[in-house]
Formats: sequence, structure tokens, C-alpha cells
Amino acid sequence: NIQDVTILLLGIAATTVNPYGWRNGYEVIRQMILGGELMRRGISEWMPLYMAPSMAFVMLMGLGVALSLRYWRKLNWGEMGAAGALAIAGITSLRNMPLFAVVAVKLVSRGLKQLEGEARSVGAEKRSTFVIMILIVFSVIVFIGEGTLVLVKTRQLSEEAFYPKEAVEFLKRKNYSGRLFSEYAWGGYLIWIYPEKKVYIDGRMSNFVWRAPEG
Repeated sequence: NIQDVTILLLGIAATTVNPYGWRNGYEVIRQMILGGELMRRGISEWMPLYMAPSMAFVMLMGLGVALSLRYWRKLNWGEMGAAGALAIAGITSLRNMPLFAVVAVKLVSRGLKQLEGEARSVGAEKRSTFVIMILIVFSVIVFIGEGTLVLVKTRQLSEEAFYPKEAVEFLKRKNYSGRLFSEYAWGGYLIWIYPEKKVYIDGRMSNFVWRAPEG
């Protein structure tokens, strides 16, 4: 409706209220187009779905597609369109999956209500309940499985296992007076744990792209 469109346009306009104006949005597009290969393959949240598969995302997307095809006349076209656009965004970059989930959960719940109503009208309540129970069990299995994988990966990136904790302690004990040349993935950690030293690479830099002229 008109209120949603107005809020969207005001939100877009608000993003221009910064020192760079409209160029801030242009920079985001430039980063993704000119530096797309590095951004999409080197930064985890920008990776496409095929590089970091998510069963939960695939399951939610499959349910959304199936229910939308079945009940497209009874579901909200705006919600289906938004879910479709955000599904494409989620397939393109993992960071967009939560946005898709917010819309898709609402769409799927409405679709399941339509399924329940249809089953009740033909006397198949037990069958629809059985299907929903299977979906719930499968969702729990996916949640436990993917949650376990995330915890394992998190442990691999702990302070003791990944970051230079002992090296920083050594530098502090020796009152090191030189400058730091940092590993890219350690920059944010060093800014946090060793703020008195500036680092050469801080891990928050943009993907600067420069095309050298011929010759």
C-alpha cells in the first residue's frame, strides 16, 4: 500500500544523509560489480549459496515455492513477490538470507493454514497433521545439525585457536615500540585487544579497485 511505498522511499532517501551523499550508494554498487569476485569468494557473508549451502534456507525456500504455487490465488501477492526477490538475494549472497526468512516464515505459515483448511474440507486432517509433524521433526534435525556445525566452526576461530593472543601478550610485556604489519583477518582483533598500536591492515578496509591504463 501507499504507506509501505512511502516508508521505502523515505528509507532510501535517508541513506543519502551522510558525508558522501548519493555516492555512498554508488560505492556499494561499485564494490559489488568491480570487486565482485573478491567480495563474493573472499568474504563469508557475501558468498553465494552454492559456496556455503544452508539446508534451512533451502527447506524454507522449497516450502515457500510449493505453497505459493498451490495457493497463489489466496496468498498475498506482495508477500510472494518480496519473498521471491529476497530469495534471489539470499542465493546470491548469504547475508541476505535473514531478510528472506523474515518474509518467508510469514508466507509459509499462511500457506500451511491454507493447507490445513483444505485438508479439513476433504476430511484429511490426520494426513495434514502428519505432514506438518514430519516438517517439524525435519526442521529440528536441520537446526541441530547446522547449529552443531556453526559451533564447531566458531571454536576453530576462537581467540586461543585463531588469533595471535600470545604474540600480543609478548609485545605488551616487551613494551614494543615499532609499528605493526597485520594479517588481514587479525586487524579487528588487534584494534580491540591492542588499541595503543595502529595496524597497517585493520580488516575493515573497502575492496579498492583500480584499473591501470594501458601501457
